[in-house]
Amino acid sequence: IPSSTAKLLEAQTRLLDLAHGPEGPDSKLQYESKPVPIDHNLHLNTIFVKKHDVDEKSDETQSPLVLTPGFGAGAAFYASVMGNLSRHRDVMALDWLGIGLSSKPVVPARFFTTMGEDKKDYDEQTLREIEAFFVDSLESWRKSVSLDKFVLAGHSLGGYLSACYALAHPEHVERLVLISPVGVPERPEQVTRNQFIARMPWYSPTKWLYNSATWLYQKGNSPLFLIRFFGRGGPRLVDKFFDMRFRDLDNAREMSDYCFHLAAAESPSGEFVLPSLFYLGGWARSPLCRRLTALKMPVDFCMVKLIGWTPNRLSNWPKKIRIFTS
Repeated sequence: IPSSTAKLLEAQTRLLDLAHGPEGPDSKLQYESKPVPIDHNLHLNTIFVKKHDVDEKSDETQSPLVLTPGFGAGAAFYASVMGNLSRHRDVMALDWLGIGLSSKPVVPARFFTTMGEDKKDYDEQTLREIEAFFVDSLESWRKSVSLDKFVLAGHSLGGYLSACYALAHPEHVERLVLISPVGVPERPEQVTRNQFIARMPWYSPTKWLYNSATWLYQKGNSPLFLIRFFGRGGPRLVDKFFDMRFRDLDNAREMSDYCFHLAAAESPSGEFVLPSLFYLGGWARSPLCRRLTALKMPVDFCMVKLIGWTPNRLSNWPKKIRIFTS
């Protein structure tokens, strides 16, 4: 595979060097990227952007903002917005433990407890231990950077894990921002495996592909496995994906390169526990809708309208939970 940790670091640097600062498109983002030590001689890769008051007359200072990436993403995915976000607060973006440029410790074997596609087929204790794998590392990181109260924002998988952190350490989260998070709703009955493929004949290509994907997923292989499987064809696969979905981005080529190296640079151990947290398709085994009402801090949901469950399913939640759609 044409990748390495050094190439991943280069790809991250290229993305950050293209980003503009808080003064506007003609300014450069001033940042620092470094590994932050955490417990057990591990580290979390972190990008720091200092507060920069564009309006010199303003004395407004807000709590630091911590950004967490989603599945298949890294801290530099936030590069294009970190300048604007740093107008009145310090901004930090990090790679989750086991992913990107963060340490990739060996995942305990018990995390790979076989979990099927049945909605009741999961081990609650194992789920909490897997969540703690990420939550405890974030708490250790918080202590290392000497944060007390901060705003925590996460996208997709980062939203799910950030919510888990806020549930475990509410005293440190001033506000929780969930950007199109996975794992919130209950898994619909019609999504279960038997109903999904029961009407297909045994020779159906769709049925064969679904069974193969399910088998690979339950063996600990995420969709990013395909990028590594195709070896030197991996970059072309990622390029095609970005051409389909993000061709209008000014930094699409750099984002594609960064995304490829995130998946291929080194075995991302944090990725392999996902099948124990989520069913195939991203439905959580322990959905957040059962837990989020216990949160003490304000929560902002930033959702895309095509996720139809959002307005109806969350409208009767406490007023501290606000919903924004676009």
